[in-house]
Amino acid sequence: MRNSKKGRLKQRLLTVLLGITLTIGAMTSCSTDIGQNGSHEQQNTTTTEGDMSSYEPETTPNYPVNGYLIVPEEIKRDGVTDVTQQLQTLIYKNPKRTIFFPDGTYLISKPLLTSANPSKTVSLVLSQYAVIKADAKKWDTDEAMIRLGGGGFGNNAERAGSHTVFRGGVVDGSGIASGISIDSGIQTVVTGTTLINTKVGLHIKNGANGGSADADISGLNIVGTGKTDSVGIIVDAHDNTFTNIRIGKVQVGVELNKGANMLRNVHPLYYGVGYIDYENSCAFWDKHGTNWYDFCYSDQFGTAFRLGDGVMSFFNNCYVFWYEDRGDNQTVFRVDGRFESIVDTLRVCFRNKTDNTLLRESKAGGSGTFEKLYIDNASGLSPKDAYKKHLK
Repeated sequence: MRNSKKGRLKQRLLTVLLGITLTIGAMTSCSTDIGQNGSHEQQNTTTTEGDMSSYEPETTPNYPVNGYLIVPEEIKRDGVTDVTQQLQTLIYKNPKRTIFFPDGTYLISKPLLTSANPSKTVSLVLSQYAVIKADAKKWDTDEAMIRLGGGGFGNNAERAGSHTVFRGGVVDGSGIASGISIDSGIQTVVTGTTLINTKVGLHIKNGANGGSADADISGLNIVGTGKTDSVGIIVDAHDNTFTNIRIGKVQVGVELNKGANMLRNVHPLYYGVGYIDYENSCAFWDKHGTNWYDFCYSDQFGTAFRLGDGVMSFFNNCYVFWYEDRGDNQTVFRVDGRFESIVDTLRVCFRNKTDNTLLRESKAGGSGTFEKLYIDNASGLSPKDAYKKHLK
């Protein structure tokens, strides 16, 4: 009985991340090949550059413990050695596992791909001080550094492995690469990650489920390149949730090209771009409509919210702030056509003394409404401001 209690106590001693308990035991190699799947599995329907099938298996020591796979020390994390091939092989050879990246800098020269097929998926978990960094001298693609679902199509919400995760650490684009893309799959989670020096921080591509991706994105810190082509988040799929996200050093904070997305406490901050083309900088650019914003916060952008013609989206408890008197015009809503959105409870703090705009619409006749507005320096609003026609 005493030996049995000691054994149970010993099993509790090793924990690897976020409260996930791992059983102490001898580390063994994994022989499962990602290519071993039954005929009933949905196959990859597309061929992509750098497809996982192009990687020939290598002899790489793997150390699985209760489903966890710790990136071995043989894979250098010195920020100098290119480990793209070794990491991709590790992913290729170890489906249905959570791969943990210890502290260090992992230099890659082309994208790392995961599959969205439930029999081949992996989740990637980085220590808080693990960095995946693009090699600025070798990077030559517009694809993101981490392509979740880019190595195989998947659209299944019922099997273990359909719900994959990228968590923690730092993704560093070195000023030349984009950070993370969700290429396929549904209900993908990206959380607790810092993306720095990225052209595009996060890109959700066309959703696998009839255009829906159903991704859950939270707790991100995105820092762009400080250039006018830098964007924090691009959304090309329906039905995603974005919460508790800070975005800086970009020209556009969030670009929404599809609908049924929920944004809560998303805070783009304009800095580091040098006020080049400042009038066209914007925190949120909604080109589609049917999106929901709750306490979304624009900080210092030329325009806080830019909307497409006839876009109907819903804005609740939002905040717009300018901390410097820069630019010729400070605009809250800029509409490329008719204003059709619903705005309820909006706080605006202008800095310019004259010619500010709460609503600039290029076409009259929209039926959008404003309710409960709280405006600092309202006396400086432009005589051409159209918002009074839409007060409820």
